Amino acid sequence: MRKSLYFFVFVSLAGSALAKHNPQAQNPNGPWLTGPLLAPSAHVTTVGHVNEEPYFLLININGQYDSDWHKISEPSFWISELKFYTTIGLTEWMDFAIDPGGAYQHCRGAGEFISDNVHMGFDFQLLEEHPDSYLPAIKLGVREIFPITKYNHLDPKKFKTDSRGIGSYRTEIFLCAGRLIQLRDDHWLNLRLAVAYSVSSRLHVRGFNIYGGSADTDAYVYPPQLFALNFSFELTLNKNWVIACDGVAGYGKSRKFKGYPGRLVTGELADLSKGSALSFELAPAIEYNWSRNIGIVTGTWFSIAGRNSDSFASWVTGVNIYF
Repeated sequence: MRKSLYFFVFVSLAGSALAKHNPQAQNPNGPWLTGPLLAPSAHVTTVGHVNEEPYFLLININGQYDSDWHKISEPSFWISELKFYTTIGLTEWMDFAIDPGGAYQHCRGAGEFISDNVHMGFDFQLLEEHPDSYLPAIKLGVREIFPITKYNHLDPKKFKTDSRGIGSYRTEIFLCAGRLIQLRDDHWLNLRLAVAYSVSSRLHVRGFNIYGGSADTDAYVYPPQLFALNFSFELTLNKNWVIACDGVAGYGKSRKFKGYPGRLVTGELADLSKGSALSFELAPAIEYNWSRNIGIVTGTWFSIAGRNSDSFASWVTGVNIYF
């Protein structure tokens, strides 16, 4: 299975700071919203409050888009993942975020339970929206990803189910803007736009590793810089029911390496490099909100086109609890 690894970064970038809803920041007479599947909120969780959002994702990576935008089908790589996105209010303008989790990965008869790398960081409220102004709310987020999962000396018979993430330390910076608009009566439109950037440290790979290679690989890999753009909307149908949709575009620069890539059983040298990647994805969903502070969102997330990136389809369900 030739996972491109861009998928795992785009997942992180598209869903950075998934604290979806801050009731304090919304119009007190406004709608009940949980948030779309992916786009982060433009509001921090304020002091004295916690936003907890357990998420379950069932993901099927079923192929690759090549450099000519053609899909090449491959044996399915399945991921059953549970994550706990949590933000804790520190001040009226700053919160702390962390999202521990784990997954079961399965491919061609091989499978393994594996923990996620640790994501943590801070969000800062740059601008707050007001009903009498056309300006949106704007939030800045910073995350550091700490690699704790195995990425070297993998078992080739497990088809990379024994690894996760990209193996290196990664810093993410993202900017989120949001605006709540009343259309009429109980019909509201909530718009969000997020832009994210990610840069990773180089890593020393040896043996079979998450980037490929062979038993005698000994090289340094330089993961690419990545960018993601996420636009979403929520439209209330009534007090409880909401439809939502995310659109995601991701771009990754070329991946490079130095050193000995290893020699394949065919006698050829392995290739740890990869060309620049593009990925376009959609995530339609439906929400049900029991109150202003508790709701559930469920829907699909899938690729629609790409270049040097993964073809995938997934089912995602999240519960948002703000207290």
